[in-house]
Amino acid sequence: MVAGGAEATLTPIGTQGFVNMTAVSNEGISRPLTRSEMVLCNLKELESLS
Repeated sequence: MVAGGAEATLTPIGTQGFVNMTAVSNEGISRPLTRSEMVLCNLKELESLS
């Protein structure tokens, strides 16, 4: 079963409404972890297993 996104209209007029509402922003987006953060997460995971 596939749900959602099938009727999404990605037109300039459609997306401009979200931009005007400031619902679309690059600030606070989910960013991938840096190498040092990834190592720290892996160490915490290993500590929790032992």
